[in-house]
Amino acid sequence: MRYFTMILIGLHYLHGKKITHRDLKPENILVNILPDGSDILFIGDFGISKQENVRSKYTLNGIGTVYYMAPEMIEGKPSTTKVDMWALGVILYQ
Repeated sequence: MRYFTMILIGLHYLHGKKITHRDLKPENILVNILPDGSDILFIGDFGISKQENVRSKYTLNGIGTVYYMAPEMIEGKPSTTKVDMWALGVILYQ
């Protein structure tokens, strides 16, 4: 549950900066164990992330890991930060 909370804090920070990860999955959650035994969690692989109000000549809808994709991404509709919350819910369910 502690790791889930750490992911949630990371997403809160990203979403506050208007960044949507869009490919959140266990493989993109990295844990670094420090010499003192404590650990730090990182969210990685921002290859298809999107910043709100930033235009791109590339359309990336439908790209990602299907098992964690929100329905609107599968349908090719515009995505918001809610797609990250969907993926986080799938991760928690697993």
